[in-house]
Amino acid sequence: MKALVVALLLFLPLLAQAQADEVPASIQEFIEARNYAAAFSTPAERAELATFNSRDEVLEHTNSERLANVFARLLLLSERTLELDPGMVVQWGSPPGGAFGALVEALVPSAIVAIEQTYEPAPNRLVVQVKAHRFLRDTNLELINDYTPDGSVPELSPGDILASGAQIMTWIQVGDTWMKRTGVVETLNN
Repeated sequence: MKALVVALLLFLPLLAQAQADEVPASIQEFIEARNYAAAFSTPAERAELATFNSRDEVLEHTNSERLANVFARLLLLSERTLELDPGMVVQWGSPPGGAFGALVEALVPSAIVAIEQTYEPAPNRLVVQVKAHRFLRDTNLELINDYTPDGSVPELSPGDILASGAQIMTWIQVGDTWMKRTGVVETLNN
């Protein structure tokens, strides 16, 4: 793990040479969906949602608008994730009857992320550096308790944050949409 962190820290200065101007709307939408799902559901609820096929099915079985809305966000995340070498490191297979991969916690860990910088190492590729704020279980339950269907994810106070750290997300443009790539280390062509 330390080697990965050191490699990323050494790699970031090279990326700074190709900093991008703005974050595309489809990446912003992905980040917002990820934060929404993390804030308004527990890891156990997300694992349960992975077994459903549609938002309507979630509503029928749970009678929860909140969980149906979280399901819609999880579906968007799975549709915008490009799996490279699936099954090599992590099993991404869908559970029987599920709409998306069983490894929901990989798509949505219990953390709120904020975009810090974007880099364009090559045409149609973006590297997005985010700050991930892992939150306390009690904070998660408070967010769920305060949930409103049209509400947005509130800012976390320092007392709500268990830990924070930098993360790197890599993206590739497919048509007009940016797809998050999994299991990739991006390099620059200098």
